[in-house]
Amino acid sequence: MILLLKCKMFAVYTINTCGKRGWEGPKTENCLKAYKHSATNVDVLDTAPWAGVQRWTVPEGGYYT
Repeated sequence: MILLLKCKMFAVYTINTCGKRGWEGPKTENCLKAYKHSATNVDVLDTAPWAGVQRWTVPEGGYYT
């Protein structure tokens, strides 16, 4: 699990496996369900060789760790 914290407002963005394991990775619908009640928003790539990789876009500038 990767935990990303935004220092000023203390927003928490948690990236997880969206309930999937293995070489295929999650699908978009898995991540929509997994992040439904959170501030985290990802795109799940569906084209080889990146299929199943989650792409998180930083919502605004700042320091993330």
